[in-house]
Amino acid sequence: MTDFKLHSTTASGAHPGAPILMVPGAFSSGRIWHDTFVPFFAERGHDVHTLTFAGHGRPRLPRLRCGRQRYLNDLRRAADRIGGEPLVLAHSMGGLTTLRLLAERDLPAAALLSPVPHTGLRSTLHQVLRTDPGSFAKFAALGLEPGVRHLGAPPRGIYSDTVDPALAKRVTADLAPESPRMLPFLLSGYPVALERVRTPVKFFAATGDHVVPPDAVAETAVALDAPMQTYDGMSHTFQAERAWRTVAEDVAAWFDESEAARRGAKAA
Repeated sequence: MTDFKLHSTTASGAHPGAPILMVPGAFSSGRIWHDTFVPFFAERGHDVHTLTFAGHGRPRLPRLRCGRQRYLNDLRRAADRIGGEPLVLAHSMGGLTTLRLLAERDLPAAALLSPVPHTGLRSTLHQVLRTDPGSFAKFAALGLEPGVRHLGAPPRGIYSDTVDPALAKRVTADLAPESPRMLPFLLSGYPVALERVRTPVKFFAATGDHVVPPDAVAETAVALDAPMQTYDGMSHTFQAERAWRTVAEDVAAWFDESEAARRGAKAA
């Protein structure tokens, strides 16, 4: 089986920080972070590592061998490869997989952008079906074959009116098939032992996100009693927003706050 991919960018900032592991959502590779969040955090002194899951963009048979446990194993091994205790920035499906890792391993901090809730997206997509059947059909087609991204406008909520067209074009061009065995769990969810999560986690949501809307993000945040920040007008794809830097700065502030609290706890 083809291994996962890990792309590493060396810190360029003067003040070294903890390594960061960036985890993509469904249909995306680690490339989704490279135009925005990777250089931002590298300039702040972090070695940045972007993960591409082994089930992403492969021929059909290798993809069929990748289930939810393989995705978790990829994330676990990626963390081990870069030293075992990275900060984690994860998006959508990658956020749900990150929560599964945090149920078994403590990390310095995690920031989850519109993570798929542990209860799944069935009710959310049912709402899309009722209010926007055209977008529902596009979501369904995208799940079967991401090549349809070239046909017409994307489903509502993937991008907002505030995205940078050039960034959105690059994100769209990079979409590729995901493991068919993984997609049903995004709909129905799967158990995560949230009571075992001790890592500081912050959730980020956007009012223009019709894939994982704020109420779906809040479901897991409330269950963890974790902080959550919501951006007006932004979409599911934070990495393509013109204001992506605002999100990156808020994530950086969360990582700094968590690190300060960690140092304080050690000194006490």
